[in-house]
Amino acid sequence: MLQSLLSRFAPKQQNPEPENLIADTKLISYGQEVSGMDDETIQSGIEWVFLSLLAAGYRGQGHLFWLDSERDEEILKLQRKLIKKNELTFLYRCDDRVPPAPDGFYWRLMPEHPEMRIYQLQIRNDE
Repeated sequence: MLQSLLSRFAPKQQNPEPENLIADTKLISYGQEVSGMDDETIQSGIEWVFLSLLAAGYRGQGHLFWLDSERDEEILKLQRKLIKKNELTFLYRCDDRVPPAPDGFYWRLMPEHPEMRIYQLQIRNDE
């Protein structure tokens, strides 16, 4: 009986309203204009990542890079900075190979994506 009474006064866990989750989630896309990908592919890739963030209940900023296999030091620096700030970083593979990840990191394939071209940047723990 006491437990029942106490549970009435315990603070209730509130689930975020969908509108608040959408307002608190942001996805920034880099390099799509020079990626060589068509507009439909770009739009569906951005939508897929954004909806995946919402489905996971993620609040914060995510980043999607449209990259080929060439190594760009400025992009690598930005990716390191973003992941160290605990911001999710993704890659859409624009050619046959995944570009190198920054030192100390690796690209994890997201097999849920229908084309299997989206990867998430992860910290390498085996070093």
